[in-house]
Amino acid sequence: MNALIRPVIFALSLTLFLAGCAKKGSPTGGPKDTLAPVVRSFYPDNYSVNFSGQEIEVDFDEFIKLKKVKEELVVSPPLQYDPILSPQTSSKTLKVTFIDTLQEATTYVLHFGNSIVDNNEENILPEFKYVFSTGTYLDSLRLGGQVRSANNPELDGPVTVMLYPADQMTDSTIYSIKPRYVGIARAKDGAFSLTNLKEGQYYVVALKEEQNNYTFQPQTDQIAFKQDPISLPTDSISPLYLFTEAPEFKWTRGAHAGKNRIVFGYNGARENRSITPLFDLDSDFRFTWTETEKVDSLNYWFTPAFDLEQKDTLWFAAETNFGRDSLAIRLKDLYPDSLKVNPITRGVFSPKDSIRFTANTPIRTINTDRIQLIDKDSTLIPLSTRLDSLRNTVTLAFDIKDENRYQITLLPEALQDFFTQTHDTLQYTFKTKPLSDYGTIKLNFRGSLDCPILIELVDTKQNPVAKAWRRESNDASAYFDYINPDKYRVRITLDCNENQVWDTGDYDKKIQPETVYYLPGLLDIRANWSLNEQYDLNQLGQKN
Repeated sequence: MNALIRPVIFALSLTLFLAGCAKKGSPTGGPKDTLAPVVRSFYPDNYSVNFSGQEIEVDFDEFIKLKKVKEELVVSPPLQYDPILSPQTSSKTLKVTFIDTLQEATTYVLHFGNSIVDNNEENILPEFKYVFSTGTYLDSLRLGGQVRSANNPELDGPVTVMLYPADQMTDSTIYSIKPRYVGIARAKDGAFSLTNLKEGQYYVVALKEEQNNYTFQPQTDQIAFKQDPISLPTDSISPLYLFTEAPEFKWTRGAHAGKNRIVFGYNGARENRSITPLFDLDSDFRFTWTETEKVDSLNYWFTPAFDLEQKDTLWFAAETNFGRDSLAIRLKDLYPDSLKVNPITRGVFSPKDSIRFTANTPIRTINTDRIQLIDKDSTLIPLSTRLDSLRNTVTLAFDIKDENRYQITLLPEALQDFFTQTHDTLQYTFKTKPLSDYGTIKLNFRGSLDCPILIELVDTKQNPVAKAWRRESNDASAYFDYINPDKYRVRITLDCNENQVWDTGDYDKKIQPETVYYLPGLLDIRANWSLNEQYDLNQLGQKN
């Protein structure tokens, strides 16, 4: 090669090499970390005895951090004060510092759940726990079980499961005293496991808490409990059924809401509890009561209105669980209510339903001659009416046909209220769909259960769309028609008190909620389709 060309080729190669070295690139980074942190050492050792310090250290093979630790960490037995935890950001060492004075000769379990993750990829160290004893040995017994919802197919967790020593249990314990042992049912199936327990007799209670303080607040918490104490050692117990207690009845408020109307609010089931005026009534004074559907209140209507210069406060006697209370209502200068009629029924309704109306003042007179009902063929349809004066509803009863249109005209004085007010001409149109738009289902049951059964067809949100009650469950059946196409389940309630509704439990009275079964399978009801389903009640068994 020409001696002159060699230096040129060398210089060009060197330039290209240096340019390649200077070119920027993206690092590949290697494979993604999918491994959970690994514990290198404990101080003191995990499962140690004669623990006398106030601090625990756990070293890991990589940087870790704590995620949702306030929700995940469970200390059993519960402490009065939460321990101090670090790291606050990230570290290779987990430190736990106790503020409480620990109990003597006691086995403690710190269950971190899934709160320990590595710093970069947040790979979880699952169900990590640290166990130690302040005595000379570790308690080693275990208790497993399951928490279920009393009236829903799935549990809305997490739920705290608690054990109380039987010899320390009183009627008020769960309201103010923390339990001896605690565990958490986190899984959808409600499974739980309490470990490192001491031999003895215990009462079992489960709470879905609002405040996470291990005490029962009936207004906000759900509860499940075992009627009798259990004896450890035992491996497992039958399921616990979580329920919300019915609120205790009480009057909540009273207010002058209109010139001729006073409203009394309440919580709980009112049943036959009433309110009685404690003031003198003139000979021309009239009053009546109504209650609003789906609103826990009573409306006291009166006429004539009071002269505020003569009387500015009214007193009433209200019946309660414990006798009678006095309620004072301060009167105001308000406008009177005028009659306004509103349909309760929607525009499209099922032939198995009815057309109903309500009003904002008490309806007291119905004149059917002033009500006109015609169908899509302009045929005048005969009808009758029913008035529920307490709920203030008017029902129109007539022969309802499929795939029809009904026009209802309420002429003046068709309805008249407590104050003899009436309305202008009102007109409404309602429709029914063809029968082919609906599905039907027949449910057939073999076998029997111990009590009468309430059979319900419920939608995917557990709202009942059809129901039947059978005093004898043996070889019972139920037929439901005019069912909108959708997916449904069958719910069976053991209605032992025969009141045809599901009844919740009561901890103080030691009453368990009524037993509910969701039968297996999702029913796909289609338009113009009939289903015929068979169920064996004997396979359901009994809940303990």
